[in-house]
Amino acid sequence: LLEEPELSLHPGIVAQIPQMMLQVQKGRKVRRRQVLLSTHSSDLLRDEGIGADELLLIKPTEEGSEIEVGAQIDEIRQALDAGLSPADVAIPYTQPKDAAQLALFEI
Repeated sequence: LLEEPELSLHPGIVAQIPQMMLQVQKGRKVRRRQVLLSTHSSDLLRDEGIGADELLLIKPTEEGSEIEVGAQIDEIRQALDAGLSPADVAIPYTQPKDAAQLALFEI
């Protein structure tokens, strides 16, 4: 489990994380291990090797959060098939609806 491994790293390094994970998995001859990684990083999600079935989207709701698999969401699957990156699709999809209202915050 890796929680936001991109923190404090240069974007050029962050973009290499998905391929590093793949190489670690390929190198295991006995048993593959499952890797769970949470991120808000567009740089990390720009890797073309990330498939819709590998995207678990945590979406805020009024009752808490929901997890959806990218492959089960037509809009996401079609966008990835059309050539968009996981970052282009996942980041806007999970953005809270009222995020722009934060700019109205006064002290």
